[in-house]
Amino acid sequence: MRHFFLILFLLLFAFPVSAAPDAPELLKRATLDLAEVRDIQFKATRLTTKDGASLREQWKMAFRQPADFRLDFLSPRARVIAADEKEMIEFVPRTKQGLRTSYRSPAFEEAKKGILARVSILGSRLGSLPEILERFDFKVLPEGKNYRIEGRSKKKEKMILWLTPEGLERQELYDEQERLAMRQTAKNFLSFGKASLALETRTEVFFPERIDLEIRLRDVRINQGMEGETLRFTPPPGTHIIEKTL
Repeated sequence: MRHFFLILFLLLFAFPVSAAPDAPELLKRATLDLAEVRDIQFKATRLTTKDGASLREQWKMAFRQPADFRLDFLSPRARVIAADEKEMIEFVPRTKQGLRTSYRSPAFEEAKKGILARVSILGSRLGSLPEILERFDFKVLPEGKNYRIEGRSKKKEKMILWLTPEGLERQELYDEQERLAMRQTAKNFLSFGKASLALETRTEVFFPERIDLEIRLRDVRINQGMEGETLRFTPPPGTHIIEKTL
């Protein structure tokens, strides 16, 4: 449940007017470094379609360095997750129950990795630069002002990224049999320094089962400051709190 909220801003990318960079440099600039984000807020809508059925989800997210975080699921079921350097609280209004997890060093560092984890995109964690560079061998093919980056893994998987001056517009992952496994497209980019944030993305999973995911962001604010009340959460009176320690 904590693993997907950062999917909405891990694909940041922009190009300087200079000689063609190599793949590691391009991929580094295609990945948002959380150290550059003092704070971020946004609202999101995700539409998941599978087997002809659709699920629409809405939430709002707020994050502030070093580890203040709040995620409010609005629909289809309300839920709140809030965390700081000392603890994390999960609250379900429907059941009036909550879970408070207190951290003990160094266990907190492992817990924080979960809270701020980058989601797996197209079967490789694009948000983890060392991992993707270790898994794939890349080559860069300039196409005018754009770049096409092709990578091969030791398992013969193939990844192709299309980068434009606006941002990372398309990604495709092929399996060892050259079958298209996943495709992600992005549009409507918001500039952020030398990077850009895709406000609309669509991910298509082709097998082992067909799944379509569409995500749209709105009311995005990056590094504009954030009041403590935006992140703070106090369970309402009468909430049954379960205590847990890591």
